[in-house]
Amino acid sequence: MIRPVPVSAAYRASVALAALAMLATPVLYLGFVGLVAAGVAAWALVGLAWVGNAWFLLLHLTVLAAGLTVLFFLGKVFFARPRMDGGFQAIDLAKHEALAGLIGRVCEATGAPEPAEVAVDMSLNGSASLIHPLRGLVNNRYRLTLGLPLVAISDQQHMAHVIAHEVGHFSQGGAMRVRQLIHWSEYYLSRLVDGRDRWDVWLASRPDGASYLVHLFAWAAAFGIWVSRRVLRLLLQGTLLVNARMSREMEFHADLYAIRVAGTRAFAESVETFAGGKAAMQRGLRIAQRAEADGRYPEDVAELTAECFARIPAEERRELARQGRYTIGLGYDSHPDDTDRLARSEEEHDEGALRETGAAALLFTDFAGLCRAETRRFFGVDGKACVPVAVLIKEDEARDAQDAGRIDFFGAVYDGPVWLRVGAVEPVSDGEWREAIAAGDEARAATLGSLQEIVGCYSKLVRETVILRWLEARVAVDWRRLEVEPCEAEAARERMYAREREYWATVEKFHETASPIRRRLMAAWARRGRLGPERQTLFDRLLTEMRAMEAADEATTRLAIDIAVLADLGMSINDNLRNSFFMQTIQSEFEAAVRHAGAFEGLLAADLLAYARPVPMDEAGGVGAYLQTYGTVLGRIRDRRLRMMGELAELALEVERRGL
Repeated sequence: MIRPVPVSAAYRASVALAALAMLATPVLYLGFVGLVAAGVAAWALVGLAWVGNAWFLLLHLTVLAAGLTVLFFLGKVFFARPRMDGGFQAIDLAKHEALAGLIGRVCEATGAPEPAEVAVDMSLNGSASLIHPLRGLVNNRYRLTLGLPLVAISDQQHMAHVIAHEVGHFSQGGAMRVRQLIHWSEYYLSRLVDGRDRWDVWLASRPDGASYLVHLFAWAAAFGIWVSRRVLRLLLQGTLLVNARMSREMEFHADLYAIRVAGTRAFAESVETFAGGKAAMQRGLRIAQRAEADGRYPEDVAELTAECFARIPAEERRELARQGRYTIGLGYDSHPDDTDRLARSEEEHDEGALRETGAAALLFTDFAGLCRAETRRFFGVDGKACVPVAVLIKEDEARDAQDAGRIDFFGAVYDGPVWLRVGAVEPVSDGEWREAIAAGDEARAATLGSLQEIVGCYSKLVRETVILRWLEARVAVDWRRLEVEPCEAEAARERMYAREREYWATVEKFHETASPIRRRLMAAWARRGRLGPERQTLFDRLLTEMRAMEAADEATTRLAIDIAVLADLGMSINDNLRNSFFMQTIQSEFEAAVRHAGAFEGLLAADLLAYARPVPMDEAGGVGAYLQTYGTVLGRIRDRRLRMMGELAELALEVERRGL
């Protein structure tokens, strides 16, 4: 047995505060509903004085109907089916004796109850949860979920740490139940605050020819709902903050179990493993997305993650761990900062109770088979042939090799528009030839920082656009999943425009930084006579095509944003296929993507045009077909641009070698 894990005063206080919030939230909500109901009742009684005046009585009944509509709004969300956990697959521990043994040793060492169910998924994490969100409140049955990509990159000592942390949560029975109840409160409050349905659509888009009373009713109801949402938003934000505070203390408390079971050293190594694993999985999923654009799927996501992880040097993983944060620090963070967790781990300085050896994959019987089955379920490709990981890795390395010329000459790689603007470059005289080369070399290093700013601004722009699309499509936004501060559609719109201005300002800065590189390229083109006739012709053709593609750079960016938004809306698309307003909104996004894609028809290979054709949207996979269609358009644009950049770099360097 490990030393008893103390319960800190901060942990007790956070649980007590959360329990108080759990009790106060429904009371405050019901009190608010009661206040609205009392106001409606009072207004109904006032109307008795207007019985003799038909016009005032009609006006009174219209406003009364608006008040009843507000009451309906405050109660309709509870008829919605609550969201259930998913995305995992339960496994039979009897078939995985080594894993069962490790879980048993960890639970025996910690004194925590053993999980009633063990599941796996395709995340890079582990989790502890109640098996059923309702029945779990009264029984003692917990689920332990392990991410197969995490298992693939871990050893058994690390898995002992992960399992100990999660079963540490099992010992927090009361806190877990409080958190579950608060999650339910957050779910229903978020639907009230941010959810939109056909009633909201009707109130916002009433016919122009409607009577004054209809307009009055719609205005009064919309105003009442707006005020209600403002009040409920305060309640939601308070609930989120209280739950986040308790969750952080729960994580610190569970960390102590992990430290005393696996040791301080294993804890520090796990932070590096998570940081490197996150980068590896991101690269692996990018490789998978490239393959998916051509209708191919990786055979094993866990193996793909492990292969990418093996290619990240240990020093780089340590640097990622030092730089990385689990959360984004907006006050709603459910996990503490890694720096704080490591500091507390050092304070404990425990050697650990267990010493496990061997790869974590050995804990499972036929780990590769399990991963392949889960990969098929993850991508929904049962019955289709999948591509071996080694093939995908080799193809990705070949792409990297193709990019090498561009890296050497242009100094940066970016999966999207490069904005060279080669058509707006001043000519270079013979006396400035060497200076242009030197200035280009110096600017190449400077462009890296600017390019990172572009990527960061682009990511923020995409995220804000996704949130805006969710809100405008009348879809309830799960702010906890997005890990951003809740806001309304108008606030999201303003924030998106601010991101867009920041993004394009950064692009302009990149233009200025890259100007010496462009002059260097054009100086080489002006001296293309030093090459043979075929190479001169190739130089001319590539530069002409690059100029043409630059004319469509902004459309390329818009298309990329459309694809990212649609991909992020994927789950909501599946959930709302029968919601006509939602599907109309999404259809307009697809049409916008088609218009953007049309800008490249004269620039790309003929076979690419087939990918810009509309695909019928229905429940039989039309949504996936759309995403695959336009993802392929974007991928081929990127690949074409990269090849052109690499060839231009080779030609420019060849001219320079012959002239110096």
